[in-house]
Amino acid sequence: VSDPELAKIVRQEQDAKHKISALAGMLSKALSQQGVSSTLIENLNNNIAQLRSARAAFTAQINSNFPEYSALLNPKPTSVEQVKSTLMPGQALMMTYVAENRTYVWAVKKQGDISFSSVEVAKDKLSDQVAHLRTSLAPGGISSLGDLPEFDVSQAYSIYKQIMLPVESGWKTEKDLVVIADGPLAQLP
Repeated sequence: VSDPELAKIVRQEQDAKHKISALAGMLSKALSQQGVSSTLIENLNNNIAQLRSARAAFTAQINSNFPEYSALLNPKPTSVEQVKSTLMPGQALMMTYVAENRTYVWAVKKQGDISFSSVEVAKDKLSDQVAHLRTSLAPGGISSLGDLPEFDVSQAYSIYKQIMLPVESGWKTEKDLVVIADGPLAQLP
């Protein structure tokens, strides 16, 4: 942070956050022990409340006086229109979100509708599939090219079929595909 006033407020907010964390740890430890005075518990709670109030004031001051910095720390969700406006002609954006029991996939082109799919692929299954593929992409302890594991094309195609194929209409006709991958999918190049 190059602005001295902003740097001072940011530092105060960060210090308050660290002190809250430390006091919360002390409070937790005190509550788990027998025979701790109620005065100590009350003092810790009061100190935490005061620091939270101070931190809220610092945050409000940052939000009010330095909106650009605040927006950097807490960006607002991007709209579909904003995404489309940043794409170049011939580009598509594909995003994934891997939940515990499902994987959600979106594909957005500069022009046209969004493609969306909710696929029944659980996070643990997808993690296993990606880990298997990574063995040939980043093998450890290989001393020669002959020891390199063969890339599992059928496993790669299985992931493609599950994740990319359902939203194909949102990216297939475009020349470039920008991918924002979540969870295990972020481990694939």
